[in-house]
Amino acid sequence: MKNVWQAACDGRGLQLLVEKDFVLPGFVEENKNLLHLTPPTVSHAILTDVVDDIVQIVLQKGGQVTFVENQMLIHHERIALITRY
Repeated sequence: MKNVWQAACDGRGLQLLVEKDFVLPGFVEENKNLLHLTPPTVSHAILTDVVDDIVQIVLQKGGQVTFVENQMLIHHERIALITRY
């Protein structure tokens, strides 16, 4: 998830594949855009759904999003990103 987040934020996301019911809360370090799945000890913002944020980021940066059936990406932590480079 952290690699997908970083690649999306960097604008490298060409095609995001995500299971349709996948929801995951997270935390982002303020001013660094570093994703954490547990609360960090430094100042951070709470994300109610990291997956939704990634979808929005990929779309805003010109990528495409495909929702797939649940359990189709179980070996990829339920989300995968094909990058531009």
